[in-house]
Amino acid sequence: MKHINFFFFILLPIAIGFHSLAYFIHINDFLHAYLDDTLFIPILMGISLWIQRRWIVKNQYFTFKWYYACWVWMYSFIVFELIFPQLNSAFTRDIWDGLAYAVGAIYFQFFINKAPSFKATL
Repeated sequence: MKHINFFFFILLPIAIGFHSLAYFIHINDFLHAYLDDTLFIPILMGISLWIQRRWIVKNQYFTFKWYYACWVWMYSFIVFELIFPQLNSAFTRDIWDGLAYAVGAIYFQFFINKAPSFKATL
């Protein structure tokens, strides 16, 4: 039996669909600027959680402590918004990206980072 977290698996089609659609039509500038940043932490930590549960801890009920999401948010903000813009002019410093990372971390913590409550067969 495998456990499926709908809140994690819906993020990947949203990200892929958004970028595929952006090649054909003009996408809202707000979504274009902040959707990737919002989805980054839930996708990164969701994959990390799956790896932990599957191969490292080998416990399907394992969850990250709440401060892990805070640490990943802080690290992402420092690296992507403070360090990278200093190293390369292709990167721009945007404080609102930090808010988008925070929204993604909160989404991960409340919707993805919890023990499975239902079973489905894959």
